[in-house]
Amino acid sequence: MTDTKSKIAAGLERAFATRGFADPSVEDLRDAAGVSLRTLYKYTPLAPKWYWPR
Repeated sequence: MTDTKSKIAAGLERAFATRGFADPSVEDLRDAAGVSLRTLYKYTPLAPKWYWPR
């Protein structure tokens, strides 16, 4: 995993562990990951790649 992915994963894990899955806002997740909103969306797409039809 890249450093950015690791940083985001660790931040999101902390946020979800302390606040659950329903409570944190996107801004909360961005702050927990320590990255910009653009970077957060780049590394965490809205749907898994297998979801989209080819």
